[in-house]
Amino acid sequence: MILTELCDFVPHGYFESEVERFKLHDGIKNSGHFSRELKWGYLAGDLGRKLFFESTAIMSARQVSACEVLMNLGMLACTEAAQGATTQLSKDAEVKGVSDGNAGAVAKQLGDQNIPTLSNNIRSALKQYLRYLTPIEAEPFLPLFDSLSTPQVQGATPMTHINNFYGNVGSVQTGANAVANVVQNLDANERTSLATALQQFKEAIGIEPSLTESQRRELLEITQRCTSQIGSESPNDTKLLDMFNVLGITIQSIASAQPAYQVLKTAFLALGITLP
Repeated sequence: MILTELCDFVPHGYFESEVERFKLHDGIKNSGHFSRELKWGYLAGDLGRKLFFESTAIMSARQVSACEVLMNLGMLACTEAAQGATTQLSKDAEVKGVSDGNAGAVAKQLGDQNIPTLSNNIRSALKQYLRYLTPIEAEPFLPLFDSLSTPQVQGATPMTHINNFYGNVGSVQTGANAVANVVQNLDANERTSLATALQQFKEAIGIEPSLTESQRRELLEITQRCTSQIGSESPNDTKLLDMFNVLGITIQSIASAQPAYQVLKTAFLALGITLP
């Protein structure tokens, strides 16, 4: 339904296009499956991100919400495939009695940290999307929320996006009728610190020789949008949090960007913001 919702904005043959960097070595068990999932996840996440953050096309609120769902679904699919592939690599290395090259540690981090976070993001995005559907349209999605209250559907009052922050910003919790106040709660000095950390990250990415130009451009574009939101008089917290998440997930697949990203994470953590 999500892609049907956005059919006017999906280029013809988009999901049939080849993405060479996601073709895994045939020596990995189930490499074909993991490669397909990585490719679909990347294409879906990238399309959803561009439509949600960049598109100037006229879309309904329902379509905008579908873009957010597609972006998060893509990121989850990519991450689950990466976890499956790294888990398999670690198992194969163990059987052969050789080093797994840190594959097992990566698989554990993806499973313990990234996948639960992305799963929660999808549930939140889906709950928002279901509010624009009729009861009949929403019915196939409801089993996903059997541990939650039945989501509101068309005709009901939309519920505020839910993010609570403690301390200056602090840890994030979700719950009903809360309002996100991440950047609005930061004073001028704290905003400057965030902007400075992002600028340092941009400079490091700009000179990192092992990045391809497309990787560099993608990271710089996302970072610039984060900077613009932080400097806005009325920052959109939902988009800002999504952008931070997109930035973190994108960097997970680019090993050479990790050192610069760790510096950025440390600077943000001092202000209570935990990046992926």
